Amino acid sequence: MRLFSKKKQGVQPPHVLLSQQAAHTHFAESYRTLRANIHLAGLELNVRSLLITSAGPGEGKTSVSANLGWTTARQGKSVVLVDCDLRRPCLSTTVDSSGSIGVTGLTSDILGSDINDSGRDKQCGLPDLLTLIELQRRTGKLLVRDQSESVELYFLHGKAVDLAWPTSPAHLSLAALLNKEQIGGVINAVAWTDDSKLKAALNVHVAEALQRLNAMSAPAFLFTELSATQVGAGDGVELTTLPQQIVRTVFRKNELPYLDRCIRQAAIQVDEYLHVLPSGAIPPNPSELSGSARLHFLLSRLKHLYDLVIVDTPPVLPVSDALLLSSHVDGVIVTVKTGWMNRMMIGKAIDQLRDAKANLLGVVLNQVDTKREGYYHYYHKYSSDYYGERSK
Repeated sequence: MRLFSKKKQGVQPPHVLLSQQAAHTHFAESYRTLRANIHLAGLELNVRSLLITSAGPGEGKTSVSANLGWTTARQGKSVVLVDCDLRRPCLSTTVDSSGSIGVTGLTSDILGSDINDSGRDKQCGLPDLLTLIELQRRTGKLLVRDQSESVELYFLHGKAVDLAWPTSPAHLSLAALLNKEQIGGVINAVAWTDDSKLKAALNVHVAEALQRLNAMSAPAFLFTELSATQVGAGDGVELTTLPQQIVRTVFRKNELPYLDRCIRQAAIQVDEYLHVLPSGAIPPNPSELSGSARLHFLLSRLKHLYDLVIVDTPPVLPVSDALLLSSHVDGVIVTVKTGWMNRMMIGKAIDQLRDAKANLLGVVLNQVDTKREGYYHYYHKYSSDYYGERSK
């Protein structure tokens, strides 16, 4: 599949795409230079995700996004172009996006899917479910069981706060662990005077339960909604280390098989290394979606799946979408069309990005008239010398 141009929903796609140009042209070389400059600018940060925006509309940010992605993919790096212009998507028109649920489908249908329905998918693992619970800020109990083990995790607004292990062996029960500390018997936690020993015993109990949970073969899942009062710490002691223990035990491989599969299926493959994730259906609330934890998670997950993520966004001055996303990428590039926008307005857009804590890598000057007297003579002279086009 190749990048191609077509009109869709009244949006004009990029005018010039490098996939349709010769590789030795000055136009192609300018993007190779941009690619090198971005690499040098982000050496210390290891830039894996870029947001491309502009001060106002019509400054060529989508062309820059598409061509920079295509150029980077020529190096053998996997690149995904993400259309996060959820108002007037243009990057999506460079490919046939009719078969993809896009960004909005991933954030609403996949990341917002019912926990129990997802759990019935045999390829949906425990890390996937824990991620969905956190992103959906669910409050309740997740029962995980197989033929021999049963573990219950309790969540308050998406955060793990308690754990129960009904099938705990006698020697690993909380009472037995407390006896190992020569405390003796089952103790009322509320009246216990040495919280440190009780918490230590609880942490050992929880760690072993999580190990057993993680080792389950083809477990079944059931999530039950509960009220906040029903989810309080069961033993009267706050398990402050439970979320960290879950991360160390369950997420040790950083794998989300179900969610990663859905993300890859939504991305359209252009060639061996280049992919495009379309915007999907235009949502009624683009700004709310741009500032949502689900979309921010999606961008972070794309960094795990691809070498470089390039995000095309709306311009800064008309709407806040780019500002909401700017702090969730490694670097931001502002595209400026020559003679198009007032300098004060460009400066205002850059100030707003800085206020949003964006890592501004630089500005790309777009659609420069290289045939102007002076500029054309200088550029052509030295580039021709380098490529050997002038007679000696």
